[in-house]
Amino acid sequence: MKVSITKQLFLENDEYQFILKKYTGKVDKENNPMSTTLGYFKNIESVATRVYMLKIKESTAATMQELVDDHKQIIKDIRETFKIKGVVE
Repeated sequence: MKVSITKQLFLENDEYQFILKKYTGKVDKENNPMSTTLGYFKNIESVATRVYMLKIKESTAATMQELVDDHKQIIKDIRETFKIKGVVE
């Protein structure tokens, strides 16, 4: 399985876990996109939490209100993404 979460983030799995990866923007010798592993997770909820943490750390908020607004938008985006992808109802 390979499921796109955002343009840069995607989810793979093996028989034991889900693997969150991020495209690096580089390609290998065969011109395949390269990625780095961001974490190994036992369930989808843990993946969603990690995606939230990655996104909130990217915030450029200068005030508490801006941070709250960013938080609300990130939560909305995660809910929409996982629902659209058929992962979480």
